[in-house]
Amino acid sequence: MEYFARMMNLRKPKLPSVRLPKRPRKTGLPPGTLVFTGRKKVEETHVTLVQFNAEGQIFEQHAKDLLPTPEEGAKVSWYDIRGLHNVELIQAVGDRFNIHPLVLEDVLNTQQRPKFEEHEGGLFLTVQSLSFDRENLEIKTEQVAIYAGAGFVISFQEDEDDLFPAIRERIHSG
Repeated sequence: MEYFARMMNLRKPKLPSVRLPKRPRKTGLPPGTLVFTGRKKVEETHVTLVQFNAEGQIFEQHAKDLLPTPEEGAKVSWYDIRGLHNVELIQAVGDRFNIHPLVLEDVLNTQQRPKFEEHEGGLFLTVQSLSFDRENLEIKTEQVAIYAGAGFVISFQEDEDDLFPAIRERIHSG
């Protein structure tokens, strides 16, 4: 019997233990509390504001860690926010566009399942984007959230990679 026990122990491959970094805990906090639950993938939050009007004029502004002010006469404003770790900026976006705190909480919760919701002030969509990292030969996942209201669209991305180059090209080509 002892022989079989030793043989069983010899055959067990030893696997290295993998420890995942701890994520911020939200346990016990009231609903709507803004806590970023993902990994910080960029150093600074980048905001790109693309605006266009009926005459085909396009205005584009870039900012770091702040929300650009829209131009006068713009018909549609698209705020593309890359980097979700700046909770104060996300709160400022919610305040400016009257976005419900539960929606902002879902934006910052990067473990969110894909979903679509209708709200009084707009539509909210969150999905997981998959892309292949050719340098590291691995598949990367990233949460992308979009909130659309009257005259504005806000896209929230974890990473700095541009997921919408075709849309930008279409806007610039008219």
